[in-house]
Amino acid sequence: NVPAIAALAKAVELSKKIDKAKIKKTRDSLIKKLENLGGKLNGSRENRIYNNLHFSFDNLDAENLIEFLSINKIYASIGSACETKKEDHILNEIGLKNIKNSLRISLYRTLTEKEENYIVKKIQLAMKKLKVWVDKYLN
Repeated sequence: NVPAIAALAKAVELSKKIDKAKIKKTRDSLIKKLENLGGKLNGSRENRIYNNLHFSFDNLDAENLIEFLSINKIYASIGSACETKKEDHILNEIGLKNIKNSLRISLYRTLTEKEENYIVKKIQLAMKKLKVWVDKYLN
């Protein structure tokens, strides 16, 4: 399959041009900002892929958060990238038992500080709006 081999070669070539240190710096900045909102980093702070964040937010349903963020053009996920429909064994391995309040964000290489601040602002807004909704309709 020559086209697939050529595509793989190009992908490897492009991956060598990624500034992983820059993305890691952005990731670490975003970690601090989300912790300031009350988020808890899941997994190791040091031993993680350079472009990945995984957070838990107490009393916040991740499905609602994901929907709110997607409306605002922020795309994230629940669980780990290796998640199965039955159980997320990766998150169980790091001691996270409840993925219902967890959020995974994978950062892309061109993320700017302005976009990073937009993410934080929208998560903060979502937390306020979703708390108001829960207090009004579920309590």
